[in-house]
Amino acid sequence: MTKVMVRLGAAGVLAVAGTAIGAGYSGLTPAATALRTAAQEAGEYQLTTAAAVVDGAGGSFNSVNIYVPWLLDSTDALQNSAAVANVNGVLSGAVSTFLGAGMDANATALLAGLGTTDAAGGAVGSNNVFLYEGRVIQHGAGFFLSDIVGDIADDGFAVWGARFNSSFGQNNIEFGGPAIYPPSNTAGIVAGATFNQNGVPMFDSSISGIGGVGSGAFLPTPCAIIKDGANYLVGMTTFGGTPPTAGTFLNGTGVWTYSGAPLLNPQTPTWAWDQVNTPTPAGETNGDARQSKPVMMTPDFGCATTDHYIMFGVGYSGSTPFTGSASNPLYLVVDRMPAGGAANGFADGHIYIDADGDGNPATASNDLRFVSGGQATGSGSFTCEGYDINSKGQVVVTLEDRTGAITIYSVLLYNPIISNCEITGYNAPIVIAESGQTFSDGLTTIEPLYTTVENPPLTFTTDFINPFSGLSIDNDGRVAYTAAIEGFYDTSDPNGDRLVGSTGALFIYDSATDSTHKIVQGGQNGTVIPNVVSGPSLMLGRFGNDQESDMFQSNGMSDTGGFLAVCFRNGGDTLMNDEDADGFDDNGGVLAPGGAEQRVRGVITVALGAFTTTPTCAGDITGDGMTDVDDLNQILSAFGTSVGMGDPRDLANNDGFVDVDDLNVVLANFGCM
Repeated sequence: MTKVMVRLGAAGVLAVAGTAIGAGYSGLTPAATALRTAAQEAGEYQLTTAAAVVDGAGGSFNSVNIYVPWLLDSTDALQNSAAVANVNGVLSGAVSTFLGAGMDANATALLAGLGTTDAAGGAVGSNNVFLYEGRVIQHGAGFFLSDIVGDIADDGFAVWGARFNSSFGQNNIEFGGPAIYPPSNTAGIVAGATFNQNGVPMFDSSISGIGGVGSGAFLPTPCAIIKDGANYLVGMTTFGGTPPTAGTFLNGTGVWTYSGAPLLNPQTPTWAWDQVNTPTPAGETNGDARQSKPVMMTPDFGCATTDHYIMFGVGYSGSTPFTGSASNPLYLVVDRMPAGGAANGFADGHIYIDADGDGNPATASNDLRFVSGGQATGSGSFTCEGYDINSKGQVVVTLEDRTGAITIYSVLLYNPIISNCEITGYNAPIVIAESGQTFSDGLTTIEPLYTTVENPPLTFTTDFINPFSGLSIDNDGRVAYTAAIEGFYDTSDPNGDRLVGSTGALFIYDSATDSTHKIVQGGQNGTVIPNVVSGPSLMLGRFGNDQESDMFQSNGMSDTGGFLAVCFRNGGDTLMNDEDADGFDDNGGVLAPGGAEQRVRGVITVALGAFTTTPTCAGDITGDGMTDVDDLNQILSAFGTSVGMGDPRDLANNDGFVDVDDLNVVLANFGCM
């Protein structure tokens, strides 16, 4: 466990005046008040690096490319999680921003496209705004219209939730097709262009309970969309709501078939798994069942099938005997969606993956439960994270184990049992990563985060925090997740330590080689990304976790192609101070680290590059599979300098400096191929 005491005190903060907007935000209709400063830098950052093998024999990802196509001053807007897809070999993603009552006067709610940036070629762009919500305050309540990106089909057809709440006049599911959805660096797309078209609604807005003030249907972020011939299948867990709209939607999980025209009857999804028929453990009732948002896939089992598969979690509300609701499912349901639909998905056979491991949904432990992507209502309805399923039927999920004095979080991989072109069961899980684990490199540890909470007054307890987020698995069996690797604590309170900051990392687990690779870091010791056009360097801010609105999510990695999109954000409970005395302000990413600070948040996109199963050579900085003169030159050009922890040139002890220890790694392995 990394436990670092930090000082609490004032720190100088340089105020940065507003300037002209960046190219990617120009031409909004209606005209938007300018976003400030950081937006000008978006699209100018690129880092080519090699992934570090932290566990297992490993192969290597050659020439990992990291871009920063989306960048905001920390006061411009809050942001939601980003989704990404491989569209004809091109990294294509989306992200949205939203506003709170206390946001800066220049803040604007947007929905934008992400890609790479082609920064080395001098292009400024890929932050293409294609839906503009403005900043009209609804009913004087301090809430704003906004959108939350859900998923992207493999043709670039994006789906999002039109939010915030029906009480404020916007409540539907919307789409943006390839005609308005801008993949990056493709013919006909001008860097920084804007696309100001409203989304196409999924449900007819005249239906009671959908659009308009006072409607009561609860529609979460739509986390699953797949192609089905000429149509799209959209999966959601919904809640029928309260009068006057009770019954508009089922209370449970449904999959709707969308052919381009708004649907007139949301009560009849093509497939349904309703709450009243949900299998329950002993002592519980169907009324307490709470299903979490689904993920879907089209199978690739090496045999002909037109079926699809869905997976979602089931938890329970109330106080006895189980708690946690949809945010902590006791089991996952994996079910086949046969062509033509099914009136009740629970009636035609399905598979359970139990958190307690006994394969029986009638028994459960309240202290062994999964971590989900949330439910149809509340703050947990914003994100898509916690578990995923790929086209081979492999499932990845986070397990929360509260049976001991310390809560343990584990990332589990379940491999399917397939018979007659159907999933018939699952093997025992493989533990990919676990809180408190130090990987085989001896340097990288998954930080078991915790903090002291006071509830009720004068009663202090330790709250354990899930260090993982994301859990996406692609069709090659590679699992992506972010995890905390350092924790920074205020140890001065006699009632207990308080978590005030962290460093996180993006990891890729390759199931074929049983190896884990660290890609990039964010937070207190975030990776520094150079501006290759002009302007300051950027230190990445913290990667969100524990159902924060802009965490890495299950749709943050493409099904194919090795593309990722990861949000970085404010530093947490740091009160905008330099609490760890490292010269950086801890409230977000930092432009020009070590100098006059400008706090920012944004999104990085990652292209992993080709993977080879050839064991990685120690000292291979360039990622070409060899330790040679190119790697030696990398060390010599940075010798004696501080490059930041996580830099690939910092080979020996991850101390952030390039020195004789790092040189010796290259020399000892020189000529390795």
